[in-house]
Amino acid sequence: MSQNESNSWSELQRLAESAETDADLQAVLDLMQELQPVEVVAPVPAGRWIVASLGEVAEFLGVEVSTIWGWRGGANPMPGEQGNWDLQAITQWRCERLKANSNQTKSKDQAEVELAILRQDLLKKELANRMKAGELVARVAAAAKVAEMFNESRMGIEAIPELLGPMLPPEIRTEATIKIAQTIKLILRKMAQKSKGCIE
Repeated sequence: MSQNESNSWSELQRLAESAETDADLQAVLDLMQELQPVEVVAPVPAGRWIVASLGEVAEFLGVEVSTIWGWRGGANPMPGEQGNWDLQAITQWRCERLKANSNQTKSKDQAEVELAILRQDLLKKELANRMKAGELVARVAAAAKVAEMFNESRMGIEAIPELLGPMLPPEIRTEATIKIAQTIKLILRKMAQKSKGCIE
């Protein structure tokens, strides 16, 4: 192997080891194509990038040999046979596999988004049905009803001093009525402050 070929091999190996996406692997494939000899002298189609062992494949791709053994199984095994591992074909296979995995991931993400939208739609329909059945009321309507009830209660409570006044002894009636009215106003003010946060 000449110095140029050695440098090219090192560059290919570095690129293959650092490849994480199908685009990275495609760059390795493109460089392999550029470095292929124009004329094939050998009578057999033995490519320029043939290696004899899975260890060499693992070293070229920057993975463990156990990973390569895992790639040899399954429905879409890594191409090649014992003593005849074509790095170009393997890189192409890995590139296609990454593309397929990427498409599956996109499909899974899309399915999750569609499922989330469907759940939201079902929740909205359920809430609408419960409102029609009278199980739920709109927040604005509920706040208006609470405010109306509070106003009616306030008016009734504020009338207490006037109603109790005639029942009190004349000598304490005026002073007691004023104190009762002040206490009631203080209580109503605190109630209004607490209820304001609930209504808004």
